[in-house]
Amino acid sequence: MTPRAELPDPWDAAVRRATYATAAHSLGGMDEACWDDVAMRGIVAVVHYALHLRDRHPVDQIHWQTVLWQLRDHERVTELVTAVLPGGGHDLARTAAPGDPVTECWRWLTRTWDPVAPVKSAFAQPALARAAETVWVPQAPEPRWGGMSRGIGTSLPDPALVRNSSGVSRASLSHQGCTPGPGGGRRTAPLGVSEIAGKRYSFETRGLAA
Repeated sequence: MTPRAELPDPWDAAVRRATYATAAHSLGGMDEACWDDVAMRGIVAVVHYALHLRDRHPVDQIHWQTVLWQLRDHERVTELVTAVLPGGGHDLARTAAPGDPVTECWRWLTRTWDPVAPVKSAFAQPALARAAETVWVPQAPEPRWGGMSRGIGTSLPDPALVRNSSGVSRASLSHQGCTPGPGGGRRTAPLGVSEIAGKRYSFETRGLAA
């Protein structure tokens, strides 16, 4: 008897599909060092995953128009996620133990940020690293935007969910950004590695060719 093929993890599938969608809006593909790209990818992923739990459809079979309807604003995304994820065994409380990549992604999307925190280069100096090997050094503060570049609301502490939800429903993140139409080609960047909540995902950054 031929062994039954193992079904892909739905969260893995949601992250992969969200990565394709985010990469499609940029000639450079998905930028793991860009706060805006990471935010958009996270929002698209949690919406896909929540729709999978709610409707019991495989992630890859969820229609993009259904996803885009949920991405109209952050209130709609929040209503979907908070109504569905707890029933799927995901504790959304900020005091919950770490380890669940779905809830950790949601916490990242809903956390506030310090817009005046030091930039990464201001404290991550080689001299500090060398000193830490021999003497006690106070814990360095978290870098602004987690050490990533940010182009949206740089003077505001708003969560990524608030700043980016309306942006991810742009035409660049529509279903056409992941599935080429008649006569449409694809450009494919080299295989990359994405990391969310300590879990790594391989992907190809794809977008529509001109």
